Amino acid sequence: MTTRDRNYAELDVTDSVDEAVILRELVEAGVQVRGFETSKLSLDEIFLRVYGEENAPLAPEG
Repeated sequence: MTTRDRNYAELDVTDSVDEAVILRELVEAGVQVRGFETSKLSLDEIFLRVYGEENAPLAPEG
C-alpha cells in the first residue's frame, strides 16, 4: 500500500495483478468500497516518484 488515509487507500500493483480480484477480496472481507479506480502512471509521474520533485526538469519558457 503506497498511500493510506482513513477513507482512502492507494495500491501499486504489477501488471500481472487482476484488479477485479482485489476489489472482490475487499468486498468479501467486509470493506465498504465507495469507489475503485485503476490507472497507469505516466513517465512524468514515475520520474517524480523515483527522483523527487526537486529534480524535475524545468518547464520550457514560452
